[in-house]
Amino acid sequence: MSAGTRTSPVASPSGLLRTMTRRHRPLFLAAGLVLLAVLGWAAADRAALFRASGEAHACIRAGGNCDAAFAQLANAETALQYFQFALMALPLLMGAFIGAPLIAQELERGTHRLMLTQSLSRARWLTAQLAVPAAVVLVTAVGCSLAAAWVRSAARGATAQNYWGRWETPVYSTFGIVPVAFALLALAVGILMGLLVRRTLPAMGLTLLLCAGLDALFLWVRPHLLPVRTWVGHGGYQLKGEVWMLSDGVVRADGSWLPYHRCPTPSGCRTGTVFEQYHSQDQFWPMQGVESALLLICAVAAVAVTCAVVRRRAF
Repeated sequence: MSAGTRTSPVASPSGLLRTMTRRHRPLFLAAGLVLLAVLGWAAADRAALFRASGEAHACIRAGGNCDAAFAQLANAETALQYFQFALMALPLLMGAFIGAPLIAQELERGTHRLMLTQSLSRARWLTAQLAVPAAVVLVTAVGCSLAAAWVRSAARGATAQNYWGRWETPVYSTFGIVPVAFALLALAVGILMGLLVRRTLPAMGLTLLLCAGLDALFLWVRPHLLPVRTWVGHGGYQLKGEVWMLSDGVVRADGSWLPYHRCPTPSGCRTGTVFEQYHSQDQFWPMQGVESALLLICAVAAVAVTCAVVRRRAF
């Protein structure tokens, strides 16, 4: 066995995997702590919500003054909403704190040169850099999505408000497969920013800005991902199940449609015929699938650009 072979254990697949696993042990620990914190927060909020709901129902049955009980129930639901808002921000933080430093720190410290001297191609180096963090982000995002579903089921059973409908933005963005796909996109964007900027803190800031912009873009595009359904008739609000109402109003005598918010006076909108444009309950999972596919396509594009930069840039 030659000396060159003995000094290049990292070049083997098993050696490379062990090296990356050791290097990312703090990431494993941080991800585990995040999942424990999320589950603990969800469990505590659920317990508070059920306790407040039980006290409110007991007060109603007793026929007393229930203002304090209702206020406690509202506070418990607000706490659950804060939990959801935190989950909405989590993919952005993953991109900034996991993706952006991943290569930027290597370039700042020059440690990438050591890895590339171990008979290791740039493609394998980049693959190793991406694989372990992507797996960690995937597991963490799935766990957070399940926690969001757990919280929503509690809120739907304990409160009468419609804030917890599946089409509501804080629910849709933290429930199902969309938050998982967005977390992977945020990671890919962070890695690309770190490679292009080559400085950790600026890359983190740019990642936050870009991911926030992408989040806003998909929020704007979301209503148009599937065909909008329309109902025209008398009475209005005859739709069944959880629907996403996009627009509603009246059909005037000349056949034109006038949304309610554009009615000059309440009497001006009493024509007897109304319209409603909406997404139905059975469109929820197909829309989640379409949006997740678009998010993953963007993530693959970011990874492809990263690979092209790594191949062509001199380090």
